[in-house]
Amino acid sequence: MNWQGDLGLELFVAKKGYGDGQQYLDSISALLAVSAYGLRERIKVTPLDRLKDERPFLDLIKQNPETPTRLPFLVSLHGCETCAFVGYSGLEEILEILNSPSFAMAGR
Repeated sequence: MNWQGDLGLELFVAKKGYGDGQQYLDSISALLAVSAYGLRERIKVTPLDRLKDERPFLDLIKQNPETPTRLPFLVSLHGCETCAFVGYSGLEEILEILNSPSFAMAGR
């Protein structure tokens, strides 16, 4: 996880050959968005062949528990002392959080 002030960020993305082609394309789009926002150096990117090992943790922290866990998946850790993990699953949620004023205030 990369740190910027009080915010740690990690982006899980699908590797080429991932079972779901749409999640792979969405992962590429998320990487392009992160670069466009000038955040590439601040976010640790973790490519995955599958979600099997990470799924329990990602399911636990995702912002909207009613949506399926899919890649790309952005993990945000707020505050070293509180260790409040929040996860955003899918391209739409990631773009929404990147555009939010609260994200901009937290560490952009």
